[in-house]
Amino acid sequence: MDTEKNLEDILAKNPELLGDGVALVGRQIGTGSGPLDLLGVTADGTLVVYELKRGGTPRDAITQALDYASALDGKSETELAQHIAEHSGHDGIPLIEDFANWYADHSSNSDLSRRGRTAICCVGVGVDEATTRMARWLREAGIDISIIEFAAYRENDKQLLARYVEVENAGQSAARAGSDAAFDPRDRADERNARPQFDRAVEIVRDGLSAVEHHEYPHKNLLRFWVPRAADDGSGRRQVNITGVCVRTDQGAMGQIYIVVYVGVAQSMAKEYDEMREGFERVGVTTRSTPHDKNWKSFHISSFGQVTAIEPALRKFLNDAAHRFGGAAL
Repeated sequence: MDTEKNLEDILAKNPELLGDGVALVGRQIGTGSGPLDLLGVTADGTLVVYELKRGGTPRDAITQALDYASALDGKSETELAQHIAEHSGHDGIPLIEDFANWYADHSSNSDLSRRGRTAICCVGVGVDEATTRMARWLREAGIDISIIEFAAYRENDKQLLARYVEVENAGQSAARAGSDAAFDPRDRADERNARPQFDRAVEIVRDGLSAVEHHEYPHKNLLRFWVPRAADDGSGRRQVNITGVCVRTDQGAMGQIYIVVYVGVAQSMAKEYDEMREGFERVGVTTRSTPHDKNWKSFHISSFGQVTAIEPALRKFLNDAAHRFGGAAL
């Protein structure tokens, strides 16, 4: 890797190398103590500071990332939105004039005020032992930190990167292993007096997707299910598309949850989705219609009885989804 900028250019063009569902919203953003390299948002709404190092990942990368993350967390929602708007629209980052609306459209959280603490990720070509030790210690102390290591190769005029995750954050580990998650959304369901309906909805979704390979991504107030499938982007490369369903606790009302369907799934299964929606509506379960739900179709459930009532329609939709996507599962 000739320069750190080369690594940054590659990642800006291919954010999937940083993790499934990551969208980049900033590059070389000033923080008052220096510019952070890349700022991303995960599918569940977590902001992530990516600190890049070309020749290994020295220990000061972690201190820089902590500095930048703490600076962002010190900003109000309005200040953060303005900061990102001012630094977007260049170097491969799309213009984001209204970050609050963008955030609602691109994450299952939908509310910028509930984004949680900013995570950090150190990215390097080669990682030294001291950096790994520090990252593990910080993670054990509750800091959401990751290390992504790349091995870089050159073949004629091509630059090749091989990705290896040295230290994963809790959500990534759970998505891959399906267990041992640091975030247990059942805890939040308990706090909101919604545990029975949350557990039952999870049971139905889990059982409905049992016939195909699927993964579970727990994060605070939600459990996301996704099915990996292969696709061709037209250039001959194989990439992974994620199709998702979530069970989420309502943070604004006690005893209530949402069944959330990713809009891509609803669009690709329009007939089956409409049948499910009509079945839900017959028992009084309707979608939550807001300008911020462009990427997710959310069905509001207010009782355990409603979970039971929607089960036939939900199971049929999940069985159809398993049939549709199972043939292409990786």
